[in-house]
Parts: sequence; structure tokens; C-alpha cells
Amino acid sequence: MLRVRARLAGIWLRTFSAEAASEKRTPKVTIPPAIQRGPTDLLRALSETVGVDTTAPHFAFIDDPAMIPSTAATKRNYYMAKEMGKRAARQLAEEWPTLFALDRDEPYLPAFRPQKPADPLKVAPTEENLLSMIDKREVEDAAMLYERMRAENVEVSQKTQ
Repeated sequence: MLRVRARLAGIWLRTFSAEAASEKRTPKVTIPPAIQRGPTDLLRALSETVGVDTTAPHFAFIDDPAMIPSTAATKRNYYMAKEMGKRAARQLAEEWPTLFALDRDEPYLPAFRPQKPADPLKVAPTEENLLSMIDKREVEDAAMLYERMRAENVEVSQKTQ
């Protein structure tokens, strides 16, 4: 009896849904004009919807959840240790670049490669070298190279001066 009722209900449902589908008209689709958005508009909108979690630790401590500091002194100690580790790694890479001779980086990123700064007394006194030192923010070396260029009467463009 239950099978018969279920079958009748299925047939009844199919017939009425077929009639309803044939009676429906497809609505006309209109596409609204595109809204001009900046590159950070979406991020700004998302940041307005999500508040800051005051109970969460600072993002600098999330590297090692077991070692999250709880007092101001341990936080300061954590920051200092992290900074000293970075400085030690840079100094090792500068002093012994042969220890890091294997290039396994993919893609190759020159920003992470240790390079000794050019010596302004040994570099050729050209405007290109001066501009590269300025771009790298090597102020003292750029000033020394500029003085050397003036002493050797090498022309420097007005724009560079």
C-alpha cells in the first residue's frame, strides 16, 4: 500500500511540476554596468566587516604557538632574539658566502642573495655606479664615489646631482 501511495505521489508531483515548468516564462536577464574598483577596494571592504581579535596574540608570535610570550619582558626578549638571529644569519652569509653556494631557489630571487657592497674607492667612477649606490641607499659610499668623481673630473649630469 505504501509503495502504491509513493508511486502515485511521484506521478502527481511530476505532472504538476511539468505543468508549472511549462507555464513559467524565462525572465529577461539584464547585466548591470561594471563598477570601477581600485586594487584594494575589496580588501578594504573585507577589513571593515572583520574586527580585530583582541584576545589573539600579535602576528609576530604566531610562528611558534608553544612559545607565545605573555608578559612585556618576554615579548621584548622574543623580539630581540628574533632580530639578533636575523643579523647573525646576514653576517654569516656576508662573511662566508661559499657556505651558501648551492642555489636551490626556484625562482631565483636576487633580493635574498648576500652581496658585498661595492667599494667606492675600487669601483669605476661612472654615473651608473653612482646611481646604483643611490638606488641601494648606500649613502656614505655614494658620497665617497661622488667626491672621487669630482676629484677625477668625471662629468655628472645635472639630474643626478
